[in-house]
Amino acid sequence: RWVAALLLSATVGSTWCVPGLLRAEDGKAAEENPSEKKGAEKPAAEKPSGGEKHPLWEGLQIQPGDEGLELFKPLAPVTKDEDRKNQALAWYGVAQYEFLHEDLKKSYEALKQAHLADPESAQLLVMLLQLALANNDQNAAFEYSLKLSEVAPEGNAELIRRLGASLVGQAGQGQAEGISRAVRLYEHAAKSPKINKQSAFYVFLMKELGKLYVVSQRLPDAVPCYEIVFDAIQNYEKYGLNSRERRELSSDTAVSPEKLAEVFLEAGKFGLARTAFEHSSKGRKSATGTLHYHLARVELKEQAPEKALEQLDQYFAADVSIKGKSPLLLLEETLKSLNRQGELIGRLEGYLKTKPDQVPLMTFLADRYVDSDRLPEAEGLFKKVLEEENDPQAYIGLAKVSRRLGKVPEFLDNLALAYGRKENISLFDSELGAVEQDPKLWEGLWTLAKERMEAMPPTLDYEGAYIVAHAAMKSKQNEAVDKTIRYAITKKKSDTAKLLGELADYYLDVDQFVQAGDVLKEGADDPALGNERGDFLIQASQAYELGGKTDTALQMLVEVRKSVPESASALISYQEGWVYAHSNQYDKAIERFEKAITEAKKDQHTALLRTARLNLSNVYVQKGDMRKGEEILEVILNESPDDPSVNNDLGYLYADQGKDLDKAEQMIIKALKAEPDNGAYLDSMGWVLHKKGKHQEALEYLVKSSEKSQTSADATIWDHLGDVYKALNQSDEAKKHWTKAIEMAKSAPKPNTELITKIESKLK
Repeated sequence: RWVAALLLSATVGSTWCVPGLLRAEDGKAAEENPSEKKGAEKPAAEKPSGGEKHPLWEGLQIQPGDEGLELFKPLAPVTKDEDRKNQALAWYGVAQYEFLHEDLKKSYEALKQAHLADPESAQLLVMLLQLALANNDQNAAFEYSLKLSEVAPEGNAELIRRLGASLVGQAGQGQAEGISRAVRLYEHAAKSPKINKQSAFYVFLMKELGKLYVVSQRLPDAVPCYEIVFDAIQNYEKYGLNSRERRELSSDTAVSPEKLAEVFLEAGKFGLARTAFEHSSKGRKSATGTLHYHLARVELKEQAPEKALEQLDQYFAADVSIKGKSPLLLLEETLKSLNRQGELIGRLEGYLKTKPDQVPLMTFLADRYVDSDRLPEAEGLFKKVLEEENDPQAYIGLAKVSRRLGKVPEFLDNLALAYGRKENISLFDSELGAVEQDPKLWEGLWTLAKERMEAMPPTLDYEGAYIVAHAAMKSKQNEAVDKTIRYAITKKKSDTAKLLGELADYYLDVDQFVQAGDVLKEGADDPALGNERGDFLIQASQAYELGGKTDTALQMLVEVRKSVPESASALISYQEGWVYAHSNQYDKAIERFEKAITEAKKDQHTALLRTARLNLSNVYVQKGDMRKGEEILEVILNESPDDPSVNNDLGYLYADQGKDLDKAEQMIIKALKAEPDNGAYLDSMGWVLHKKGKHQEALEYLVKSSEKSQTSADATIWDHLGDVYKALNQSDEAKKHWTKAIEMAKSAPKPNTELITKIESKLK
């Protein structure tokens, strides 16, 4: 719940101690009255009235003969500032009273009034922050933290750092928003005129802000922050860093001089990058060789390939082990920029004479031998690598040689050996892709696999079957995929769930939804599946619904409820809602999504709550109740104003109705800033610009969106393109794109008849 637990349990100086609330005007602890009892008369909350007489007091005497009492009359008139402070103090008193009587809500409301009277009081802001969290007012708590970071960043340095860290630590769907809010918090503190820019706090603030900019891929913004950090590393006295702070700074590997140099280099700050790389190697003899590599990178970025080559020669001549392919790829790139590619193999052979046991160098040279069709030399070098270590890349290299030589059994065996040493199928993409492009190679591989599977006893091992199965997936050979996956299960029962899951994913990829559902149901019925049974049934439900078998899909969810704990009820209700929504049973979908929302709130399942709300909004829109759909999105946006998806969805709804177009555009801009390559967001931006009459600008976004969106579900994008071309008086282009939209819509598993009819009317 944001940082409620942090705030309500922690103590940072006196400002954390809510029971002894601070005086708003000077920050000193107010004394509690031990004799005050619950239910005592409340103090008046009205604004002090200066010297005006109170009617109840007029003429009142303490004893006979005394003059009547009257209110204190100051010698000088009360100033506006004094009056404001007095109002704040009065409301503060009310807040203290309500707090002591355990009414946090009334105490919170009173503190709000005190803050309005004295908005610059850091003490009031700290108390408001605590009570906002205690009253579950998350957005207000964040706004108070922003204000606190402006008015008193130095005095609340540790609090601001901890608040930011807590925001960043949010998990799941809220993490991106948490990072965005942490950035805003740190930015407010950094820009405060009250911050000392030569203090330890400022250095650490820049450190954390820079790290968040890097995570958010905002390198140009990170550079000024990291410049401060690097300056502090070099000149710690300038910022007054004590020994503990210096240790903390130096122990953060994310901002080591070398990591800072990487950011500077990527951002084009070459001078800074060079200095930081040089600083990182100071006092370390072993780092001298590596420094030459880094300086070569800088020189090449600065368009000085000759100097880069000089640095690389010194790197390869140094007594250092070659770590990975990066230096070798840099050499290749440098020679290419000098138009001296022909020197590469000779240079590599020369380096190998002085570094005969360097596996990355041998593997890289062997690959270049393959590229040059020097296959026997490549084969010999790959085998030499395997004498040094069991490197899967060497086996993949040998497989490549075998493929080029037409040796299918060796090709399969080497890939199987590689997979057995590193079970990462993505390493084999290149070779499996070669099978896809060569039907004869696939035919030979499949013939070999069948022979080995049908031998008595079978001689195809698990790894070989797995490789053949994925080659079949690349080539869209359904029968071969199914047969080899099931054969692999007989060889390794413990991988049943993994293998059936991959088989189901394959059927989904090729739009064989019912087959995918059958495989998932089969997996769920396997006793070996254990705790994964519920997941398989939920996925089976979705697959069956995509295949048009709604009743079967719902029956899967009935089975899920029998096998999962009550805590999973919200997820099942959500899935039921999805099935009903997909089958156009909107009233039932609404009922289920609302149930999922209630259960998710109870279980504090924030990610599911958000997803259920988004789907509920979409159901109302599909049902034709646009306003209800908007209202749900507006609630989510109020809670998560930086959520890209919600900004996009609501902005698109506004745009589609032609209303609030300026607001819609700003919301979609915010979404695109977070995810600039998101095809749906690009479509939304194009659509809102089209609605605003900016058709040429709209076209640019829609073309980008269409390039990223090629599935049948994206027919709307092509429809939008047709509309924009029509608005630009390019009728032929409009018809071409509308025709494409209809083709895509009709090829969908569940064709959108309304969209198809609408587009067909445009083509008449």
